[in-house]
Amino acid sequence: MSDHPRVTILGAGFAGMETAFLLRMRLRDHVAADPLSPSARSSRFRPNTTFVPFGADPDDLVVHLSTPFRRHHVDFVAAD
Repeated sequence: MSDHPRVTILGAGFAGMETAFLLRMRLRDHVAADPLSPSARSSRFRPNTTFVPFGADPDDLVVHLSTPFRRHHVDFVAAD
């Protein structure tokens, strides 16, 4: 167990993701950021939903949260 402070981030949507990434970038290993989410899948990336009326598949806009968190070396906990 580490003696570094732990920060629990409730929600792993884009705001929670950016918070975890910023903490990781600024504080490196001096703090542990733990984003929590009820699901391992994020809601659809909203800026891209403008393409749905033009034929984009809404299921292609779902973000699987483990991928970006793994890329940024952030531990992620999903309830499902």
